[in-house]
Amino acid sequence: MHLTDWELLRTSPLPVLLLKNARPWRRPLVLAAVDPAHQHAKPSELDNRIVNAAAEIADSLKGKLHLMHANCPNILGPSVQNASRKAANSWSTFSFDELKQQELQVFEAFRAAAGVPRRRAHVADGSPAVEIPRVAGELHTDLVVMGAVSRSGLERVFIGNTAERILDTLQCDVLVVKPAKFAARVARESRGLRVVAPSTVAPPLVA
Repeated sequence: MHLTDWELLRTSPLPVLLLKNARPWRRPLVLAAVDPAHQHAKPSELDNRIVNAAAEIADSLKGKLHLMHANCPNILGPSVQNASRKAANSWSTFSFDELKQQELQVFEAFRAAAGVPRRRAHVADGSPAVEIPRVAGELHTDLVVMGAVSRSGLERVFIGNTAERILDTLQCDVLVVKPAKFAARVARESRGLRVVAPSTVAPPLVA
């Protein structure tokens, strides 16, 4: 990963394909890494964009689409709108196991809606930074399709630390998909040639 790669990931609203291998894809295994419970601050529509991109590549090259989720709940609980709640007198909290079960249910509903067979769906208990590269390696994945989110109050754009760790660790090719409302950070029109005059003029040489 070079500086140009990171700048493309941070600034381009289009998906960015990172080729880590010289071998061509032949009936590739494409792994879509999703987070349907949105525990890692991903927009809700991003998972659909990830799966659509992965399915298009797998279908066009006669490959296989697999789906995975790293089940690592946030201690604050799931952010999905339809998450089950405990009773309303409510100082009650969710246990870690309950949060994991809720994420599993949300992933199963997402898998069914996406039309991915259960035998090609994978849930791993652990951090996405660890589990996505591990599952990709075990499946001999040709391409991982994942999302990166720009989140910063500063003018500069950052992608998440989790995405950076995954990209650095993965041995297969990676397609990074952006949210639909990702703000482009590059000029859409050429600004043309600019000439900048020197701030000082050197004195003439005297023989």
